Amino acid sequence: MAKIPGVTRVVFVGDSWTFGLGVGEDEAFPRQLEALRRDQGSESVEAWTLALPGYNLLNEIAALDTFADLLDPDAVVFCPSVNDINSSQVVLPNGLLGHAGQLVDDFGSPVVLELRSRVFDSELFHRRWRQATNALARAEGRLEARGVPTVVFFTGPWIPSLAHRLAEEAELRSPYVVTPPELAGPSWLNPPPWRHPNPEAHRVYARMIDRALAPQLGWPGLDDAGTGADVPVHRVGESARDWLTESRQALRQQTESPLSRDFEPGRWTGAQFVSGVDLRSGRMAGGGAVFLHREPTSRLLLLELRRAVDGSSIYPLGVTVTIPSPIADVVQRLEVAADGPSLQRFELELPTDLGAAIDILLKADRVGVEPNGFVPFSVKVVRVSQAP
Repeated sequence: MAKIPGVTRVVFVGDSWTFGLGVGEDEAFPRQLEALRRDQGSESVEAWTLALPGYNLLNEIAALDTFADLLDPDAVVFCPSVNDINSSQVVLPNGLLGHAGQLVDDFGSPVVLELRSRVFDSELFHRRWRQATNALARAEGRLEARGVPTVVFFTGPWIPSLAHRLAEEAELRSPYVVTPPELAGPSWLNPPPWRHPNPEAHRVYARMIDRALAPQLGWPGLDDAGTGADVPVHRVGESARDWLTESRQALRQQTESPLSRDFEPGRWTGAQFVSGVDLRSGRMAGGGAVFLHREPTSRLLLLELRRAVDGSSIYPLGVTVTIPSPIADVVQRLEVAADGPSLQRFELELPTDLGAAIDILLKADRVGVEPNGFVPFSVKVVRVSQAP
């Protein structure tokens, strides 16, 4: 992939927003940056995209590390979106993501997680984003050693204070741009099933990226042209604002909306969020997670589990419960008995240093398969609640 003399090769690293899900390749913002500079007539730019729908930030960095020597970029634009802390999916030989479910968690969780685009004030959320942005900072360092300038474009529906906080905590060295919430709302997205930026949004995003990238490469600036792309370019350390406090306040407000104070299958109204547990039946296979809005007076977690199939040889079954905590995770091993009452109740002490949300991770020792439906199972989660 030899570079053409006089052409600046910019490599974009991201997920479905960078890939351009729902629009043509030429309409996505990497190609739109090419078009901007071509229309300007001052620079010749070649955009390469290392992005796939479903990538998390660790996948994106791994893709860059794999292809950096081959691509030999003149600049790299990292484009994290708010759901870039999901577990990894299966990557097929052709580079596409498989549909066999998520099988790997690169962030150290005992179970695979799909957090989608939800944000909330939980230890698990904060921990995974610290891992992701620290990995991004290390990638910056590797590129800096090669003399390759970098830019970070926080793309999608970010809470701005959260993006600033993550950049500050990881001590990112790149100039960065945060997509304003009003430029990631419904009017800037394609209709279902895509729910990703429309062509107009991609054109605006290209201009936003150019504002951060042009000074890095010595390019002349572009006029805003009334598109709303005239957003500030930030660097860590330039603001005196307390991004940690602002982001925690914003995340607490987000936590109150989507999370209920308990979980009971079949009673789901769209507010509660679980991962790996069937919302109608509570059936769990190898592992799952339940997220609760924490009651300020709660001291105990009450967990009710039922044998999924009585008489199965997988019982007695060990189930490890993990509640992530800033100081020390609570890890407790439970045993679902092979006989006696099918419904079994357990109590766990809650950590006292949690945020507004409680993360409950459940990992079964083994999994059975129903002979008549080939459906994997371990237990049924009947109810998860809190008590003083």
